[in-house]
Amino acid sequence: MKENNFFIGSFCSVWDNITQQKFGSVTGKDVKVAVIDSGWDRTLKDIRILEGKCFCDENDELKLGESFNYNDVNGHGTAVTSVILQIAPDINILPVKVFGKCLETSINIIEAGIYFAIENEVNLINLSLGTFLEEALIPLYKACEAAKSKNITIVASRSNLKEDSYPSIFENVISVGIGNSTYPFDYTYTPDEYVECLAWGKDRFVNSLKGEHKMLSGTSFATPNITGICALLIEKYGKMELDNLRALLKEYQK
Repeated sequence: MKENNFFIGSFCSVWDNITQQKFGSVTGKDVKVAVIDSGWDRTLKDIRILEGKCFCDENDELKLGESFNYNDVNGHGTAVTSVILQIAPDINILPVKVFGKCLETSINIIEAGIYFAIENEVNLINLSLGTFLEEALIPLYKACEAAKSKNITIVASRSNLKEDSYPSIFENVISVGIGNSTYPFDYTYTPDEYVECLAWGKDRFVNSLKGEHKMLSGTSFATPNITGICALLIEKYGKMELDNLRALLKEYQK
């Protein structure tokens, strides 16, 4: 594992043993994941974090704008990233900032973030977000389909309200909800359901701003758990089509 400032927690050695038993010696090496969220707290120096980009205007967070100020002022993106790094400690993270101080954004901002990730040839995109807006259906579906066509898998959260949201209900993404597990590799995969994966999303220790450790719950934190597992599978078997990754998720479930 590379040196970093991340809190992995007392489960680290236990997780290492489980990883060895289920996946072999994989850590997510050479796998690149775009986290489309509120960015990354740049005070937390970590060589696994790549130079990212911001797509929300600093003067109007719901307006599309482009800058390299991907610093996280909310904490959500940093927390989501910390979960992925707990599962796959040797991956590279591309922070894509679409939220500012609040967890509200616009459809065109999310679109821009997805296309930026595609252009940067990531392997996976983590979307711990969603919307109920009907006008989001077509543009978000097209963006997700563009990712799929490049063998880039999007892992997206179901709403915490347990209602269908975009893009998690699309067939071209892997949808994630909260399961009953309290271990990262104890997930379930049900291919015939709208919510394919159920993973640990309740009472998770994560890193937040300034390295503060918090216990948080929500589908936002179950989703990066599955993203991390997908990263391990991609390292083990190579870049693959979405259906092949789905088959492996089914094979490796608890």
